Amino acid sequence: MPADARTRTATGSPSRWRTWSAGAAKLTISLLLLWLVLRRFSYQELAAQVARTRLEALVLPLLMILASNLLGALQWGTLVRASGLTVARGRLLRLYFASLFFSNLGVGNLGGDAYKIFKLGRSEGALGRVAGATIVDRVVGASALCALALIVAAGSLGREHVPGFLSLLVLACSFVILGLSAVVLHPASAARFERLLRSLPWPSINTRLARLLGYLREYGERVPVLRAVFLLSLVIQSARVGAHYCVGLAMGLDLHASDLSKFFLVIPILGLLVALPLSIGGWGVREWAGAVLFVPLGRSGEEAVTLLALTATLTFLVNLVGGLVVWLWNLPRPERLV
Repeated sequence: MPADARTRTATGSPSRWRTWSAGAAKLTISLLLLWLVLRRFSYQELAAQVARTRLEALVLPLLMILASNLLGALQWGTLVRASGLTVARGRLLRLYFASLFFSNLGVGNLGGDAYKIFKLGRSEGALGRVAGATIVDRVVGASALCALALIVAAGSLGREHVPGFLSLLVLACSFVILGLSAVVLHPASAARFERLLRSLPWPSINTRLARLLGYLREYGERVPVLRAVFLLSLVIQSARVGAHYCVGLAMGLDLHASDLSKFFLVIPILGLLVALPLSIGGWGVREWAGAVLFVPLGRSGEEAVTLLALTATLTFLVNLVGGLVVWLWNLPRPERLV
């Protein structure tokens, strides 16, 4: 065996082992948290909550999730094209929906981001630019979600129906996320970080990170684009929060218009937790944290777990469209069959 082949084999095996072991660890965390949730709450009550849900009423939140994904594809595609890459909108749409499928299987919900970056970045020879667009897409989405939560949390301080600690938690998280977003996208601060990285004694890593920061800095100079995608993201995040509320109505929960503000407090925190690379597709983390956050708002743990699990299932069904896209995309064209 040639020396380079032996080297690839020797170095590839530990890499595969680390990948599989990390995946197994995250699957274990998901299963453990789901087991703790089921152990804490009545399985019979959870099943009864599902049985009382009107299936026809789930069509509306399903359509809301689908619409938010279509708008999400538009948001990501706008950022990719703003980076200077000329990619057909149809291809961007297919890539986005395919990435949603992989987000069901990845750690946290970031597996789809890696798919978009490598699939498009390699074909266009612009991994850094696609990575920059995808990071900005995430940053803008988190900022919009936190901005909505910040408004609701500020208005909820001192109100009896919302615990003060929850409003303060949302305010703190929102300020941190919005502050980090401003630092990342501000041209001057990004330029300082870029110069700092280039001065550190790790040239191979520093050069890549500095180049990525340079791509992010370019977005900071495109204020009209950022403004447009931020406004679009407000609509997207509102639709996704509203989908949770509509699932609650389908379950027959006694919800009023004023209860919608509570969802804008809880869902942003859940979104940030689910994005962490701790579980498979966010399962387990979502249900465990949701039960903790919704109970102080007057909801039982069984109601919270059922609501979040049903919404996640609807999201999974919508994301399966991405799996169909991947499958059809890889089919040979008719002319190749002859």
